Amino acid sequence: MEDDRTEGGRHELIRLMDKEGSGKVKGDTYRHLDAELQSLNRRIEEARQDERQNVLQDIREKMTEWDITSNELRRYRRGTYHTRPVVAKYRDPATGREWSGRGHEPAWIAGQDRSAFLIKDDSLPSDAPSDCSR
Repeated sequence: MEDDRTEGGRHELIRLMDKEGSGKVKGDTYRHLDAELQSLNRRIEEARQDERQNVLQDIREKMTEWDITSNELRRYRRGTYHTRPVVAKYRDPATGREWSGRGHEPAWIAGQDRSAFLIKDDSLPSDAPSDCSR
């Protein structure tokens, strides 16, 4: 809440305005202007919250009247998200299983030198099941 000194000071400042209309007020101080600003910011926020509640109520009424669900208000995303298959980079010689080098490291390569498992020729497709992580 504002104290009486601020409100009374506001009326006094209006009376002390410059006659040239420059907007300068005698006795303008940083503290007084800051208090004015804080008061205006509070009033703006209160008015915004009141208006917001009115808008929400209006939206609810229109949604009920027109049988609109909240899911219908969501933004439509064009298309779907597609990923391309990742080419395997490593192969386990014992089982033929493959790994792309992305994601969780399979047990058959964990802690070992990966160069020993590099796939030499990428042109040959593998018949073995794949562990490729995307």
